[in-house]
Amino acid sequence: MYKLIHIHNDFKFFHDTLRYNNPLVYNEIIFIGDVDDSIIGILQNLQLPYKVFNKAETNKVVEVISSFDGVVLNSLDKTNVELLNFLDKNQKVFLRLFGYELYRHKLDKYISSKTLNLTKPISLTKYGVKEYLKRKAKRLLGLEYRINKEKHKSIYSKIDAILLVNQFEYDELKKYFYLPRFIQVALTRETPKTFDLSNKKEEIIVGNSRNSWNNHLDIFKVIKKSRKFNTYKFILFFNYGANNDYAETVRKEANQNNFVLIENFLNSEEFNKFYDTAAALIINSYRQQALGNIFSALLSGTKIYLNKKSSTYKWLKHEGFIISEITELSNDIDNNKVKLSSEEYQHNITCYNQMKSNYTNINFIENIITVLKNE
Repeated sequence: MYKLIHIHNDFKFFHDTLRYNNPLVYNEIIFIGDVDDSIIGILQNLQLPYKVFNKAETNKVVEVISSFDGVVLNSLDKTNVELLNFLDKNQKVFLRLFGYELYRHKLDKYISSKTLNLTKPISLTKYGVKEYLKRKAKRLLGLEYRINKEKHKSIYSKIDAILLVNQFEYDELKKYFYLPRFIQVALTRETPKTFDLSNKKEEIIVGNSRNSWNNHLDIFKVIKKSRKFNTYKFILFFNYGANNDYAETVRKEANQNNFVLIENFLNSEEFNKFYDTAAALIINSYRQQALGNIFSALLSGTKIYLNKKSSTYKWLKHEGFIISEITELSNDIDNNKVKLSSEEYQHNITCYNQMKSNYTNINFIENIITVLKNE
């Protein structure tokens, strides 16, 4: 039996550990961070062994993980980068990549110019004439975000495999970054037994968080091109992410247009209710994100609008799904084409089931064990 230790610093991804359940693999969780009763409750419900440490207890974490064959890092924050330096060379390291670790180094590629100018403003009063012109020139010429390739490789060469849901995102990131081998993460959600769209209302979900990756203001511009946008209720999931100037600007714009902001944490039941009634979901990210929202939409018959720059858009279109471009939204609202038909819903479910059967969790575990065996 192989022993895997799973390092988490975000409770939202604890459930991801369950995909490693297999008779050949022993799994244990370490959570690094502050805990409360709700976090302990989530850990206990997983029915897996777990330990909790604070960020100052790196030495204790190192001691615990020394007896494991492999380490699964669920993010690559500062603490986990430090841990990499203490791991035995014989231990295999897997990184479940959620994106921010890399995408933030290429902001100019993965957020819109409007979002970039709002989140990273270059002002004359802040920098003075000379520095202002220098920074403006770099942004205009695409030289603002450069990667320290040697430093990046020194970190990622200590990792044996990157875990991602699709090859399209891996290939996108490989254009800019050194990455170790790719292991695909299997889809595990069950599909509905019926294709009932009778609960769908004139409701559209916009984005998945407060984060600037959503490019909310660009979505608002597309929405307001429609003559009938006031006939729809626009719901913004705004309950996590940085609460900064970007978020405040989006909040003001949303309030002026009577959009609905969801700022309280939602449990899974509350979250799913939104998709039961929503006609559409809009994710205007240029990078891969919000896969949980996207698959919730797919499985509930919610029409999906994505930015064509996104690797997720390219991937799902390649797999045959009915996915719309964000630029189509205003015309679809005007022409009452925002909702999927039952046939389109069934088509997407068929595509999902095909994709799920082509690569199963058994395949995923086999690939993990291959790395553990050093093959």
